[in-house]
Amino acid sequence: MIDDMKNEISFLNECSKIELINKGLSYASVYRLEYNYHEYVLKVYKDNAIDRKGIVKKYLDFNQPIPKVLEYGETESFGFYIIMECISRGTLEENYNTISEEDIFQRAKVLGKKHRLLIEKYSPNICDFYEKFKKSEFEKFNKTANLIHEYQNFLPAIPMLKIKEDMERLIVYFKEDSPLYMHWDLKADNILVGDEFLMIDYEGGEILYLPIALRCEIYHIMNGDEKSNKSKSFLKGILTGIDEQQLCDVNLNKKLAYAYLKSAFVYIVGYFLENNRIDDAVSQIKKINVVYERCERIEDLIALQ
Repeated sequence: MIDDMKNEISFLNECSKIELINKGLSYASVYRLEYNYHEYVLKVYKDNAIDRKGIVKKYLDFNQPIPKVLEYGETESFGFYIIMECISRGTLEENYNTISEEDIFQRAKVLGKKHRLLIEKYSPNICDFYEKFKKSEFEKFNKTANLIHEYQNFLPAIPMLKIKEDMERLIVYFKEDSPLYMHWDLKADNILVGDEFLMIDYEGGEILYLPIALRCEIYHIMNGDEKSNKSKSFLKGILTGIDEQQLCDVNLNKKLAYAYLKSAFVYIVGYFLENNRIDDAVSQIKKINVVYERCERIEDLIALQ
């Protein structure tokens, strides 16, 4: 594989080390490169459904806070690739315990303000976005529900009816929102800590509602763990930088609760079952059950305002 990539990505021929470092639910193959005693990261995507080359160009043209990009483009055999600098300090998720809540808020606010430039340039005026969004959301829900039915003998009980009722109840609060051109997954694990917060995994940017982009960062809050206050500071900073009025929205907690269910159930459980990762699906379902055990209304766990 690596030898084949060297034929199309000439930079790899100059590297003294190429190491696969995939993690999480990545849709890309991720490699750590060593070149001239410096480390870089190579991402090679497994699909070509998104114009990632165009997305990267937008982020570069608007001087977005991202790691320095050495090169990017399309290969004939492997699709889109990007090579960027490696930030040795790691992600905000990995550094939550070493950075104060106020520092997280202020730096996230700066990131949000810079990202707002991109949002203002590329957010479309779509009058029927909500109806299409709602239809797509429940098509995805049904897909995950069918997978759970298929694997039900291997899975713990899960309150699927309650989850569906909650999603149907909460999705209506997006109806008056405007869709934005966003980083599709703004979370601490996608933020590198350098002199400023730097976004990674932005190559899948798309049109969506702002709380949906923040969906994965809500996990600490829902679980009530030791990082929950840091997560709140990050979310408040991003929201303040992008659109401070979001924090005044009395329905924000409901939208974030919906975003959590979309991520925790529809996306993650569905992904694990689709890829026959039964043990991971069991673990994720147990986490969702614990969250539901902590509340009568799932949005009450957030209390972001």
